[in-house]
Amino acid sequence: MRVAHLIVTYTNPAQTERMIRQMQHPEFDFYIHVDAKLPIASHEFLSQIPNVFLIKKRIKVEWGGYSTVQAVFNSLQEILDSGRGYDFIGLMSGQDYPIKSVDEMQLFFAKRKGKLLMKFKAFDGEWEEGMLRIKRYS
Repeated sequence: MRVAHLIVTYTNPAQTERMIRQMQHPEFDFYIHVDAKLPIASHEFLSQIPNVFLIKKRIKVEWGGYSTVQAVFNSLQEILDSGRGYDFIGLMSGQDYPIKSVDEMQLFFAKRKGKLLMKFKAFDGEWEEGMLRIKRYS
């Protein structure tokens, strides 16, 4: 069960390293998008960890902006272009941290192979706060 974990981060490379080391598994790869506002040198040491790859086409990410989506799209394209076949691609921020063991994660993915694991809420009726944000920041 091959899984790519995409981590979008903008700070604290040591925290990202702890997360990666906690989640290391022979079938897990980690792709790190470092916000282009930061020098890549701050995170380059992460690529020395097995199965860790730094995203090359980085974006300056603005909170709540489309740039976040563009950073994810660019990263997904690099993951797909890697030639490695993945059963799942998971999205995380550099501030996330696993609450389950790596074996539990692997079992979770194995039980759901072939399924799409996405959830969304409509602005109207389900996530009114989201619409308030759209109106405020657009």
